[in-house]
Amino acid sequence: MKQDLDALMQQYNVDVLWVTGPSAGNPAMAYFTGQGFLTAAELITRRGQPPVLLHRPMERDEAARRGGSVYDVINEEIAGVPVGAGGVVYLPLLQGERAPFVKPEARGVFFGLGDWHTRAHLLRAVYEGVAFSTRHNFESMLKGEKLADTFLSGGGTKSAVWCQILADCLGTRMKVPFGADSGSRGAAINAGVAVGAFQDHAEGVRQMIRIKSEYAPDGEKTEKYSQLYALYTRLIQAAWPVWEQSARIGVEHWH
Repeated sequence: MKQDLDALMQQYNVDVLWVTGPSAGNPAMAYFTGQGFLTAAELITRRGQPPVLLHRPMERDEAARRGGSVYDVINEEIAGVPVGAGGVVYLPLLQGERAPFVKPEARGVFFGLGDWHTRAHLLRAVYEGVAFSTRHNFESMLKGEKLADTFLSGGGTKSAVWCQILADCLGTRMKVPFGADSGSRGAAINAGVAVGAFQDHAEGVRQMIRIKSEYAPDGEKTEKYSQLYALYTRLIQAAWPVWEQSARIGVEHWH
C-alpha cells in the first residue's frame, strides 16, 4: 500500500495525501506523508500548521508532456465518462439567466455529487449542462417543432466530444462549417442579398457555407438525455426559491 501511495504522491506532485477508511490506521481519517500515517492533530503538531495539499492541474501537466492542447486532454477524459456523468447534473447559470427565462438571481449548481466522482465526471457534467441549456432554449423557440439540422460555430466546435453531446442531447444532426468567422460571413451574405449578388439568403448560404464535419445523434443516448433533461428542468424549478432566498439574504455580499 505504501508503494501505491508513494506513486500517487509523485503523480500528483503533493507531499501529503488525505486517506479515508480503516486502512489508514484510523476509522475516521489520516494523512500519509511518505513516512507513514498521521492524524490531523499529529500532522499539525509536527508542522505547526494544517496541511496544505497543492498540485498543478493534471490536464496541463499531461498536455505539456504531450506537447499538445489541454483541451484535447480534457476531451479525452470526458469521452471516457458515460452519458449522465455518473449522476452529476450541472446548471450552467453562473451569471444569472436571460434565456429561455429571466432570472438574475440564478446561480450554477452541481447536483448529485458523491465521493466516488472524479474531475472527469464534473468536466462531463459541465459539457452536458451546456447542452441541456441549449436544448432548453431550442424547445422554447421551436414550441414542439423539430429541426433536422443545426449549424454550430464558435470555439466549442473544436471539440468533437462536445459536438456529439449536443447532437445526442438535442436529437438533431449538428453541422460545423469551415472557418471561424461565422458572424462576418453572415454579414457578407446579408450584403450580398442587399446588392443582388444572391437571390435570397438561402442562395447565399449555398454559395458561401461549406460543411467541415457532421455529428448524427445516437438514438439510445438521446433517450437517456431526455430523461436527464427532465431532471435538469426539475432542478431549476427546485432551486428557484432557494436562489431568491439567497439573494434576499445577500450572502454574496457578506464580508
